[in-house]
Amino acid sequence: MVKLLNDYNMKLKAPVLHIFEQPIYPRELCIIDGYDKSFMDDNFEFTDGCSGFFETQHALDNYKAVVFGDFQKYTSIRNKKNEHYCIPIALVDKKLITVRVAAHEATHAALQFWKQIGESPTGIEADACLVGWIADCIWQVKTGIFNNS
Repeated sequence: MVKLLNDYNMKLKAPVLHIFEQPIYPRELCIIDGYDKSFMDDNFEFTDGCSGFFETQHALDNYKAVVFGDFQKYTSIRNKKNEHYCIPIALVDKKLITVRVAAHEATHAALQFWKQIGESPTGIEADACLVGWIADCIWQVKTGIFNNS
């Protein structure tokens, strides 16, 4: 039996959105502590109007964190509240986030940054800096310790 995420999330706390501004690239990093499809639909939109947010418990069970856009055919996602383009990452359960998971998701998110601004990964310092910054942001949300830089 497939349960809707909203049924599952009634047992969890409400998602919390953390927005990190990248000082170089024209995209925000939106890290969501928790996952709820209605929260995602209320706060984000694919620029072509389609929705690709997970709806079933099965999808949720397969991920500790999800970078949206990376596995979709849509290239850009916008924060509905401030209308900025962003890379949303949902931490399904931050207790499950390890350094390995943070680095893994940061790599997906960095690829989304490049894809959304029409560039290709360089394979050099720019990629390493971007992945490091994203992993640090994920870790800040995981630990609740924010460096405000």
